[in-house]
Amino acid sequence: MAWEDQTEQPESTSGAEEEFEALPDLGQRLGLNPKSFRAILQQYSDFLPLHEQGGERGLAGSAIEHLQHIHKRTLEGYTEEEIRFELAPEEDAGGDEPDAPAVLEEGVRRAPEAAELRRLLEELRELREQLTESEQKRVRDRDKLMMSLMRTQKEMKQLRYEVSKSGTRRQRTMWDKLLGR
Repeated sequence: MAWEDQTEQPESTSGAEEEFEALPDLGQRLGLNPKSFRAILQQYSDFLPLHEQGGERGLAGSAIEHLQHIHKRTLEGYTEEEIRFELAPEEDAGGDEPDAPAVLEEGVRRAPEAAELRRLLEELRELREQLTESEQKRVRDRDKLMMSLMRTQKEMKQLRYEVSKSGTRRQRTMWDKLLGR
């Protein structure tokens, strides 16, 4: 089967798993080619544990939801760090917050909170969108300027031609016309 080269070892499932979907079916449903699908499975193996059921490898339960979320965010242009950050709170459920000191000493930097990080990530996404729009506008403006420059050059060439033709007519004398020069 095409999924045999997966480096993650399959975990056995208990009968308690409510959902199970085989890897080929998942990849086909999401519209992923096998190479991309394997890359996602390896890259996010900590969020997508493999299970085996009925001789087929697949994902079960929340791992299917994680895969769908990862696929959706990847298509939207999110980075791996942003996707991992979105998935981590669901997995950790506030794992290291109780260890945080209640009062911070003056001059000591505190770790940003999840809400603050989400706000910053959203700000970064908005800035990235603005930058993309700005770049697209710059390219459109550059193209307009280039077209205008080309039209101007063409008009100047035409004017030079007309001026050179009219200048040679004025300089020709009656003798030149008679002699055919």
